[in-house]
Amino acid sequence: MGQREQGTQHGSKAERTVGIIGCGSMGERHARAFIATGRLEPCLRVTHLCDRDSARAHRVADLFTQAGLPRPSVTVRAEDLFADGGLDSVDVVLPTSAHHGVCVQALRAGKHVLVEKPLALDVEQAASMVGAAAANDRVLSVAENYRRVGANRALRALLDRSDGVVSMTTDIVCSPLHDARHNAADWYADPDTAGSYLAHEMGAHEMDLVRFLLGEVESVHCVPRFSAHEPSRDPRRATGLFATLTCASGAVAQMSLRSSDHEPPGGSRRIVLEDGGHVLSQAWEVWDGWHQGRGGARTTTDEALTALAAHTGEVGNGRGSSDPALRHEPVRPLFARDDVARSGVASAVHEFAHAVAGVREPEIDGVDGMRTLALCESLILSARSSRTSWSGSRSATVAGMSTRLDRS
Repeated sequence: MGQREQGTQHGSKAERTVGIIGCGSMGERHARAFIATGRLEPCLRVTHLCDRDSARAHRVADLFTQAGLPRPSVTVRAEDLFADGGLDSVDVVLPTSAHHGVCVQALRAGKHVLVEKPLALDVEQAASMVGAAAANDRVLSVAENYRRVGANRALRALLDRSDGVVSMTTDIVCSPLHDARHNAADWYADPDTAGSYLAHEMGAHEMDLVRFLLGEVESVHCVPRFSAHEPSRDPRRATGLFATLTCASGAVAQMSLRSSDHEPPGGSRRIVLEDGGHVLSQAWEVWDGWHQGRGGARTTTDEALTALAAHTGEVGNGRGSSDPALRHEPVRPLFARDDVARSGVASAVHEFAHAVAGVREPEIDGVDGMRTLALCESLILSARSSRTSWSGSRSATVAGMSTRLDRS
């Protein structure tokens, strides 16, 4: 990690810098996360904001002024950031189709890269990005936040202490129209820009969470459902993806991902444990239901996870999250989307700061992000062919890519 010790000297400490590329709703959320972690060590100071809409970038710059922090410079050209020798890293918060080109340019320019999920549109693009990071000795990390939610961290610890998991059932309802209204983005439903809204945008969260909670996936079988008004029968445009995932641990995950503009967005999950216990959730991102252990005693998931956290001290949202600013009770109150600490976004950027400083590798690096992306692709491949995916030649191809990249 020798090259990762760079940084501009500021007083007695090396100050490391980051520029945010993309100042839409998610870019603003990332900016708030950098502000929230700006007084922690290590941290990254935002010095540049880039967006093709300069007015939007200036509105995000106002957040730093209001927080009493130096105002970042604003540009409409990402190349300006790549050419700045004093800039250590970039945070890419753009539509998925732009991830590959922008990230590879940044890595070749010697910048460390944090990028929103999913890593890329396809595995080949992802492999190119991981290769560029390795060739230039730069950090490439994915800002997936679900596994960094405090409740999910505590739940993972709870599952690790059980006799194993039998199954996990997930039912998610989402809406491109709702997201377009909430995030002021109309590209979510465009397969050329976002991939599949269900498999890539929503599925990236769920596939990563399955891997985090249950372990690696060995096979995927997916059946699509289409609207009567969708003539193409392209699985990327499906209004429903219904999948069965078999994990190496023996656990089976059943997943229902549905797109609906007449149902409220939300979701539910149920995990059945080998010891007879189970965990329920009626929330989208967190566990807020019931836990039943070996003896049949029923407690709220809040109580079970909070007791575990108190006993083990495992309350943080991820690596490097021991600071009180990023520690909180595992579940309640349910967080708002713009709560960057509770939603795990602040932990993602703080973990990235640790990686840039050379303290530790990111939990979700490029190879890990590529493996999750491959599972997202497997949903589409299986839905298109009506066959089980991931357990055949595709998994061997991705495994080979991962092995080569791990050795590089």
